[in-house]
Amino acid sequence: MLALLGFRIYLNKQVKEYIDTFNAIVKASCGTIQTLILIELVDSDYQIIKEYILDTSANGLFSESGIESPATGLEQTKNGTPGEAGWGVVTYENDSEIFFINGYDYYGNSVFEKPRIARR
Repeated sequence: MLALLGFRIYLNKQVKEYIDTFNAIVKASCGTIQTLILIELVDSDYQIIKEYILDTSANGLFSESGIESPATGLEQTKNGTPGEAGWGVVTYENDSEIFFINGYDYYGNSVFEKPRIARR
């Protein structure tokens, strides 16, 4: 009986560590996305960067970043969908020319309470 209890505690700890690692990867991916957008803002205007984010070809932001989803292990090649676990998502406001970067954790919730921001 004690062995089963110990094994259950061990499994719960393993699952928690996996989820923590999963969420840390998503946060790191968001930081990478934010950095890439900030770099592009130095030489490009807002509309060009929007096109770069939306580009799903090999020349798009997500394809060039090499970011992989911890949920699937596959490379993220397009802007994610809110609530899609493991994916980074960039939204923007045309009026203020601000990019908002957030990702979605193991449960599909935002990894950041306030999204990362990239602007000139």
